[in-house]
Amino acid sequence: MVHAPHNWHWYIHKRTDGVHALYANFFLRQLATNTFGIFIPLYLLKLAQNSLGGGVREGLMLIAAYYLTIRIIYILFTLPIANFIHLFGTRWSIFISNIFLVIYLISLSLAESDILFLGLAVLASALFLPFYFLSYSFLLASDSHKKNLGREVGTIHVLERIGMIIGPLLGGLITVNFGFPVLFATSTILVIISGIPPFFMKHHNHNHTINFNSIVNIFRDKRNQNIFLAIAADAVKGITEIALVPIFFFLVLKGYDKIGEFYSITGLLTIGVYWVIGWIYDKKGPEKLQKTGVIINSIVWWGRAFSFVPIVLYVFEILKRIANPILLITNDSIIYSWGHKDPLNFMVARNMLWGFTAGAWLLITGILFYFGVSLNIVFVLVGAIIWGYLYAIKKS
Repeated sequence: MVHAPHNWHWYIHKRTDGVHALYANFFLRQLATNTFGIFIPLYLLKLAQNSLGGGVREGLMLIAAYYLTIRIIYILFTLPIANFIHLFGTRWSIFISNIFLVIYLISLSLAESDILFLGLAVLASALFLPFYFLSYSFLLASDSHKKNLGREVGTIHVLERIGMIIGPLLGGLITVNFGFPVLFATSTILVIISGIPPFFMKHHNHNHTINFNSIVNIFRDKRNQNIFLAIAADAVKGITEIALVPIFFFLVLKGYDKIGEFYSITGLLTIGVYWVIGWIYDKKGPEKLQKTGVIINSIVWWGRAFSFVPIVLYVFEILKRIANPILLITNDSIIYSWGHKDPLNFMVARNMLWGFTAGAWLLITGILFYFGVSLNIVFVLVGAIIWGYLYAIKKS
């Protein structure tokens, strides 16, 4: 019979580094956020129609303004929150991010009865994002093992995919049968549970200090220019995927349960790709992988723009699920490796650039929607911008 050690709390801390505790937290958090995440733009579209009396164009403008405001506040709070992480550590930062995420979900639920709660939701969202993702990026950059970095990043993305398989299907079923309030309540419970694993991480004694001049120098360093262009391309692609793609899918698939099934089925068919790509990255390096990923992803975005029936959308989404790991794993692995020496300052710079670029892109799309430009044209532009990823492999 095997007995647990008497000092079990010390035992867990000694054997649980930041990355492995992050795996558990990340899976639970992704399960929670993917239960509601893809439905937020659809919820905003519904609010625009019911509370503001607008149509699809007004809904798209509200969505762009909503995510733009989040990114502006996000940038303003990035540096103070990075200082908080330096002083109190990643465990408390992740815990506080969960508090703001719960406030965000409650505010969204109340916004249906009073649109003013949408403002509180924006503020809470803008705060939970840097509290979590600065800690997440710092842990991967500082605690990951460089020889296995591709596999570790691959594992993170596999866990994300599992959450993306279960979450949308669960969220779609809940929304159809019980409505958005029950959806937000279910997600809140999952978020609270996800806050437990970080307290079993080892304690981090941070030797990395936040220095504004260091961050400015990171931006000015010409050796970082290529990788920052790749981060900017990732921001355009990422924020479009978050804010606008669910609307397009909903217009084609016509149903909350249908869009949930769509995300879950395509995710299930391609889940193993992340482990394979992570292994290839560790063995072969990023250059050939990333070129392949850029080409296929561009084709996917251009194909999406002209996908007006579900079967065609399924084909391009499966192709995207196969090609996307190539971009995500190669880009993330390069970034975490590149920022290994000064992870906190580098990740602050990275997150500020991502937020600024995403905000600028949302402003551009909002103007385009105002003048009647369709989602299809926006997707074509994203397909061209994705080529910026190639600059990440030309770093010094």
